[in-house]
Amino acid sequence: MSEVVPSGTGQTRVSSSLWGRRTREAVLLLASVLVGLGASWGITELHRTALAEEQQVSRFSYVESLAIRILGFETVASHGPPASEAQDEWLDERGSIAAAANAELRDLLVELRTNDAGHDIKAIELALAAYIASTGRLGRLVAGGDTIAAAAFDQDQVDPAFDRLIALIDAEAAVHQAGARQAQRRANTGIVGVLMGAAFLISTLSVIGSRARRREATAAGQRQALAESEDRFRQLVQHASDVTAVVDRDGRCLYVSPSVQRVMGFAPDVVMGKSLFVSLVPEEQRRLRDYLGAHFAAGSTVNGALVHEEITYVHPDGQSRVVEVVGTMPPKSGKLVGLILNMRDITERKALERELEHQAFHDSLTGLPNRALFRERLDLALRWGRGAGTRVGVLFLDLDNFKLVNDRLGHKAGDKLLIAVANRLAGCVSAGDTIARLGGDEFTILVEGMTDATQVALVAERISECLATPFSIESREFLVRASIGVAVSSPDMRSAEELLRDADVAMYEAKAKGHGRHVIYEPVMTERTWERMELEGELRQALRDDQFIVLYQPVIDLVTGRVEEVEALVRWQHPTRGLVSPCTFIPLAEETGLIVDLGAWVLETSCLQADQWNRSFDHPIGICVNVSGRQFQDPGFVDTVTRILRDTGFDAYRLKLEITESVMMDDIRETSRTFEALVNMGVRIAIDDFGTGYSSMAYLERFPIDTLKIDRSFIQRLGTDDGDMVQAVVVFAKMLGLRVTAEGIETERQCELLRRMGCEMGQGYLFARPGAADAVLAMVNGEATPGLRRPFASGAAIGILPRAPIRPARAPRVSA
Repeated sequence: MSEVVPSGTGQTRVSSSLWGRRTREAVLLLASVLVGLGASWGITELHRTALAEEQQVSRFSYVESLAIRILGFETVASHGPPASEAQDEWLDERGSIAAAANAELRDLLVELRTNDAGHDIKAIELALAAYIASTGRLGRLVAGGDTIAAAAFDQDQVDPAFDRLIALIDAEAAVHQAGARQAQRRANTGIVGVLMGAAFLISTLSVIGSRARRREATAAGQRQALAESEDRFRQLVQHASDVTAVVDRDGRCLYVSPSVQRVMGFAPDVVMGKSLFVSLVPEEQRRLRDYLGAHFAAGSTVNGALVHEEITYVHPDGQSRVVEVVGTMPPKSGKLVGLILNMRDITERKALERELEHQAFHDSLTGLPNRALFRERLDLALRWGRGAGTRVGVLFLDLDNFKLVNDRLGHKAGDKLLIAVANRLAGCVSAGDTIARLGGDEFTILVEGMTDATQVALVAERISECLATPFSIESREFLVRASIGVAVSSPDMRSAEELLRDADVAMYEAKAKGHGRHVIYEPVMTERTWERMELEGELRQALRDDQFIVLYQPVIDLVTGRVEEVEALVRWQHPTRGLVSPCTFIPLAEETGLIVDLGAWVLETSCLQADQWNRSFDHPIGICVNVSGRQFQDPGFVDTVTRILRDTGFDAYRLKLEITESVMMDDIRETSRTFEALVNMGVRIAIDDFGTGYSSMAYLERFPIDTLKIDRSFIQRLGTDDGDMVQAVVVFAKMLGLRVTAEGIETERQCELLRRMGCEMGQGYLFARPGAADAVLAMVNGEATPGLRRPFASGAAIGILPRAPIRPARAPRVSA
């Protein structure tokens, strides 16, 4: 595969620039040398000219000296020879000398004419000729012996001719002297200029050289930096986590970086020249083709623009991967042709985004949709339902007593229980329904496309049935029930929040009516909800203000007619509402947790009262106290009972705690532990309202139960076919060695039938209504003979002892 990464482009530009600078420097140096050579030649020529002028001056000086010599000869000749010499010989000698001087002078003039072509010496020659002619005549006069005429002629003719000749020679010599001086000056000036030019050239070349060296150093640094940059770029391209590719209009790879093998699993030589579409599913091929077509069709309008696209392709390992593609059109001025693609694998990022989105709209524990997603789907369902003419149902579930599971076994077990509940709910609704966990132990179910409101009620019943089977958590079984509120949309309902709120109100209504129920929302429930909220505040205030009292209902031995036990029943004496029914405030106290403190107060007050009675009675009686599910499942319940028995001094054997079947079955293992701890203290256990719950005979045999209390609903049906159930319970209890107490006895016939069946004890309006403590005292003291007793009044003064203060079982739970 050819390397397409630009390599050396910048280096070439730097080299070209350096070559241009070096060429210019060489040309400048050559020109400087040539100029220097020319200047040197000119200076040499000026020196030569000056020398020639000096030589001419010398020649003219010599000419002048010859003329003077001739003049000297003529002067001497004009005076005659010395007395000691002969005249002829002397004249011949002087004539020879003059002739030689004349000949030499003529030759010199010829030489001057030859060497001084630029000057006219004809005047000098004429003057010389005239001078020689005059000297010749002078010589003849002297030779003739006419000295006086010779002297006069010399003065008149020869001397002026000589002066004229000398003047001309001096003038011409002066001209040559000036030329020599001028030439010398020019030569000197040239030398100075050459020296200055040389100095300038040297300095210029030095500066140029320094600059060149700096430029060379800079260029070398640039080349080094460019080489390093290109190497880094090459390394980045080859080893980057992104893939760089250049493709043509058809998606064919013109270049692809080596990282394609590491990132996308394809060898570069396999991808080069081939289409990117081969590894894409048809839908992704269409998207990528449109993506490329849009870039190439737009042309220059997208130059430099970054356009993102996410493409799914099939990795060679068979897995689907997602790449983010960023396309850039290179500038038209460049040499690169095609679309530059930068591709990055974002499979993990997309998975993380999906995970984050799932976490944002789903419960982290159960994986169910959370409140946000449920409301979104509810909004869509309402809009769709209005258009389709169908209705939407919402079920709001709250698990009963879930907090006690959390408190007793810890949050880990509670989380497991929530997951198990979520899985079971998912199995008992339709595929199109939405189950959501809103938080804590609250779940909601969205039922869409209903045409009849009864459909959602059937869903609620199905959910109750699904939850009826105990849950096994950490090798322990738990019976979980849910209070379910049901709300159905009306044609004009537009708010998801409104429908959810109605279901929430209905859920609280169901919880108030007892555990494991479902209630369909009615508008009046909203008002009752506000009343319940108001009542809750008053209930808390009642605990602080000691507004509760305890009434007692005797439990009679059906054979002897004697009072064997007394059941303690709490009542609320409200300052404005009067006597509030337990059916009103007990569920509310149970729901809010106030029942724990209230139940402990009832237990302590009853033990104090029973202990006081037994100090007065010859025949001690027992006390029966109801224990609610929330109170029984409280982790500190056994400690509370222990403390009360210790503080009151009451005999534990005469304390009987009554719990319902459903409470007993909530957590079999924990129930067994609690029963065992209570029985070890001497406390007796009674199952209240037997026959209405979910207990099995096997568990009755397993638990240390003392008494079964038959629910009043069965007693009311005595004398009918349903009365056989009572007989069966009595027989079964006898088999297990349990005592039986019948509740709600109102007629003598019921009492007689129960006695014949073998039922040992009973209570009800036939014997006495719940009354104050002194009423029980009066009834016991007035007992004369075995038999039934008439109901006694309940309007007597309340209590014969100061009531125990209401105090928390473990720690204060009611804020001031």
